[in-house]
Amino acid sequence: MKKERQDVIKAGDVIGGRYKIIKKIGQGGMSDIYLASDNQDGIYRAVKILRKTEGIVNRGIYRNVFVSEVNMMKHCVHPAFPKIIDNFEDDSYIIVMEYIEGESLDKVILRKGGQSEEKVIEWAKQLCYLLDYLHQQNPPVIYRDMKPSNIILESNGTLHLVDFGAARIYKTDGITDTMIFGTRGYASPEQHCLRQTDCRADLFSLGMTLHHLLTGIDPRSSGYMYASVRNWNLNLSKRIEEIVDKCTAIDPEDRYQNCNELLYDLEHIKDPENIFLEKGKKTWRMFRHMYQQLFLG
Repeated sequence: MKKERQDVIKAGDVIGGRYKIIKKIGQGGMSDIYLASDNQDGIYRAVKILRKTEGIVNRGIYRNVFVSEVNMMKHCVHPAFPKIIDNFEDDSYIIVMEYIEGESLDKVILRKGGQSEEKVIEWAKQLCYLLDYLHQQNPPVIYRDMKPSNIILESNGTLHLVDFGAARIYKTDGITDTMIFGTRGYASPEQHCLRQTDCRADLFSLGMTLHHLLTGIDPRSSGYMYASVRNWNLNLSKRIEEIVDKCTAIDPEDRYQNCNELLYDLEHIKDPENIFLEKGKKTWRMFRHMYQQLFLG
């Protein structure tokens, strides 16, 4: 079997006659991301390049995904999302974006482990607002790839959501998603093409992200089996455990139905009773076990 060739892009290379590569700062399943300096104004940019390999049958599909990402980001203009600066084809498909200076939350976890409940609650509120902005678009935008590595933390505490490669427009007449996207461990069951994803899929992924942030346990790790957050840290409150469990219910009907419901419980987490948390609470452990056996191995 012929081995796929990886592109060789190095510091000092100039992309599109304008963007001088400084270093590689990230990668995904089909692309690499570089920090570059814009020769027109000296401003740092993030340059996302479709990885060019030999023998990839789906290269045309991947290019279409890039085009879709550009259109999505141009449509969803928000201070917490990187702006599209440029996009073009130059022996590959390239997206140039605003560079957001900060640290991704997966790197925060690697350095410091699980984060305090108070900090994670504040982050969760910010993420609810960002997801709600997407879900309130007409038609709604489903992000589909919420995870710590796609969340950038600025030094002032502001969160930014990056990488819209998996995002899709919700179709009122859709039955299933056209393509499977998302990250194993964070992706909702319906992202395995069991049904069309809606805003509740993003709430599942947000719940798994909160679980990772609170416990420091990576759901992508080999042999991972879900256990409530207090199984890992008894210092966490029963209420945050219930909130995360409700976000990550296998059946979308058992989750929060929108970001406002989740936001309400986060903002009233110390109240004696949380109306959305108590509403429709069901036993979910058996269904979660079945899901993990079927899809996570």
